[in-house]
Amino acid sequence: MDKDLSLSTLTKSDVYFPEDVVSNYTVYEVQTIPLYSILVAVDFLEVDLFILNINGNEMNVLRNFPFHRVLVKVGLYMFFRTLI
Repeated sequence: MDKDLSLSTLTKSDVYFPEDVVSNYTVYEVQTIPLYSILVAVDFLEVDLFILNINGNEMNVLRNFPFHRVLVKVGLYMFFRTLI
């Protein structure tokens, strides 16, 4: 199994921010490590409970998470949707 421990950078353009959030808060660029990389590094590929609530960016994470390599027994994913 490949141990992908690559780092990435999360920037403001990578995520969705509602206008009221952008105008009221300072947004910082941060270095990130994919959750899968951490799970592989500690040889822990079975998760009992996976809760994801990141204010509108859940689909970006879920689309790229390798569920075929990690057994998630129970997942709770909260979605934020803006009505247009």
